[in-house]
Amino acid sequence: MSKKRLAKKSAIPLALEREIAFLDRKFDIKIKEKLHKSKEFINLICNIKDPNLPIVPPLLITVCQDYPATGPKYAADASDYRIVNSTNKM
Repeated sequence: MSKKRLAKKSAIPLALEREIAFLDRKFDIKIKEKLHKSKEFINLICNIKDPNLPIVPPLLITVCQDYPATGPKYAADASDYRIVNSTNKM
């Protein structure tokens, strides 16, 4: 493993790395470091990829470098999660 790759990998707290590794395969996690200019945060984009579940918008999860001492925060646009019933069409 190259030093550059090792340095990039070590930027993610070990506890977070382990949690992502043990997630069910239906969760697709992408690390988006460019969303924050600060090195104090890691941004994750979480999608569910299961054809048996309803389609939901991705979640943006922001994790502090001191995780798990500080819990993650998430952002979701409430309008993306509107409940649609059979009589109401979007």
